[in-house]
Amino acid sequence: GVVNAGASYWVKDVYQAYIAPNATETALMRQSRIASVFITVFGLLFSLMINNINEIWGWITMGIGGGFMMPFLLRWYWFRLNGYGFAAGCVAGILAAIAQKSLLPGVAEYAAFGMVTMFSLVCMIIVTLVTPQTDISVLRRFYKVIRPWGFWGPVTDNIERSVKGRINRENMRGALSWVFAVPWQICMFLALLAVVMRQVVAMVCLTIITGVCSVGLYMVWYRHLDEHVTFAGEDDDSSVTPGAGEDDVDLREFNMGHEDGSESPAYAIPEIKTSLGGATYYSLS
Repeated sequence: GVVNAGASYWVKDVYQAYIAPNATETALMRQSRIASVFITVFGLLFSLMINNINEIWGWITMGIGGGFMMPFLLRWYWFRLNGYGFAAGCVAGILAAIAQKSLLPGVAEYAAFGMVTMFSLVCMIIVTLVTPQTDISVLRRFYKVIRPWGFWGPVTDNIERSVKGRINRENMRGALSWVFAVPWQICMFLALLAVVMRQVVAMVCLTIITGVCSVGLYMVWYRHLDEHVTFAGEDDDSSVTPGAGEDDVDLREFNMGHEDGSESPAYAIPEIKTSLGGATYYSLS
């Protein structure tokens, strides 16, 4: 799986995107095979430095994981992060993790995680700030579909304060739901494990905690699902989701302005909806 994923990243995201946009299927297959061989050989050579499975697992989670964490996290919360900064952060994190394992193999996992994460973060911020910002219209389309929390100042300047307030309340409910969702998932898993191990007392306690968290999730998150802010054009209906609460706002007249002073109607969001595994994913063009 890792070999196939790595080859796919090279072929689709690097080779076809930047090196040979008009490459034939034969050329793409050749690049895929070359990348697969390279990744396999690199993995075999790197395994010579590993003494046991726990060591490599710790390095993957704390080293490689730390290198990817900041780019994958900040892309949702900082409007200024662009593709260059994201790529630089990921590459810097991978290189830092490899350097740490090669030059400082005895460093504790938590220290390695901190070093790799900070190096990735610094490189990502520097590259982001010295490269062009993503087009504001693209950022606005993204915000209108995702409605993320975070630092989106200039992207949300043209949104009415009341609408911003509703989006912020929606995000606060999502953040609060984590307090119940994380222990809910952990306790549900452990309760099933306790059944297999015939630990009756543990199973009962974990089931009670799961039930309490389920009630909390319903009160904080589930019962508000029909109240989310839906910009016109996001659904088949041109207003907010049917069945929404009394606080919902009809946003079919809501416009977001461009830098040249013109305005685009909210329903003019080019998007493709793709159902995958029961969920709907948005692809903006």
